[in-house]
Amino acid sequence: MAEHASQVELSIDLGNDERDRDLLHLLSTLPLEAVVNLTLQMAAITEPVMLTLLLTSDEAIRNLNKHYRGQDKPTDVLSFPLLDKPIVEAPADQLWTSAEAPAREIAETDTAGETKGRPQGSPLHTTPLPPLLSYGEISPAAYETGNTKQVFITPPGLTTNLGDIVISWPAVVRQAAGAGHDPTYELLYLLSHGVLHLIGYDDQTEAGYQAMVQIQQAVMKATEQKA
Repeated sequence: MAEHASQVELSIDLGNDERDRDLLHLLSTLPLEAVVNLTLQMAAITEPVMLTLLLTSDEAIRNLNKHYRGQDKPTDVLSFPLLDKPIVEAPADQLWTSAEAPAREIAETDTAGETKGRPQGSPLHTTPLPPLLSYGEISPAAYETGNTKQVFITPPGLTTNLGDIVISWPAVVRQAAGAGHDPTYELLYLLSHGVLHLIGYDDQTEAGYQAMVQIQQAVMKATEQKA
C-alpha cells in the first residue's frame, strides 16, 4: 500500500495549565500520527492529510455538543469534517452524505467496539465547527449563515485538511476504567474512529458501524504489534 504522511496538530485545553502540561508530556510519547496513518491506509486513503486533535474537558465538549448538535450533554468525541463529501470508497450505506456532513457524535465505545448509549437514528447536525486549524479558503458560493455547512477548499498543491476531532479527556479516563484498559488505548481507539468519520464513514447504520469497528480493531492490533 502506498506510503503517505499525516500531520496531527494537537491542542489541549482542560482549563488547568499544570494538568495540560502533564497531559502534553504523556501524549508526546504516543503514536498519534501512526494511528492516523494506519487508519487511512486501512481505508485505502493514500493522499497526505492533516487534521486537528483537541483534547478538552467535559464542560467544553458539552457546550460544543449543545451548540452544534442540540444535545445538552457531554460526550466522548465530536468530529467536524471540512470535506463536502466522503473521500473513502465504500458502500453508500456506510457513509454520511454531503447534506449530513459535520458534526457527528461518536458514542461511548469499549474495546470490543460495542456502542453504549447512542440512540438509533439520532439526528446529525449540519453546522461545522469553525476550523481550529485551517488554511485555504471557503468557497463564496458555499458560505452561508444559519444551519448550512461551509465547504472547505484545499488550494492545489497543499495537504488536504480533513477537519477537527474533539475529545473529552475525562471521558477517555472514565471509559478506559470501565473497559479495564489504559486511557492511552482508549484515546488512540477514539482517534481512529474520529479519522474514519472525517473521511466519510458514518455509524448511524449497522453496516457503517461494523465497517468502522473492524478498521479500528485492526488499527489497534497493528499499533500494539509495532510497539
